[in-house]
Amino acid sequence: TWPQCFPGSFTPVPHAEVAGIHQAVEFGNRMLTFLVVLTAAASGAGDGEHGGRREVLFYAWLMPASTVAQAVIGGITVLTGLLWWTVAIHLLVS
Repeated sequence: TWPQCFPGSFTPVPHAEVAGIHQAVEFGNRMLTFLVVLTAAASGAGDGEHGGRREVLFYAWLMPASTVAQAVIGGITVLTGLLWWTVAIHLLVS
């Protein structure tokens, strides 16, 4: 159901098969990821406006770009039914 938590809902809903703490961790991860990408992108944009060093600018933009790439890999991992090799790639990229 990604990006939804459950069909028709982007937030966790009570569900007998999934523990509440697991839902809270997964949802918290999604929200923190969004915050990290925004903060890193703002950092890169701010450094670029002030003529920062190229190396710093590269690393500032590497964070949001790699986070988006990791989201794509994670989506593929879920869509393939958590095949062991897709999970391994997802963890290695982390």
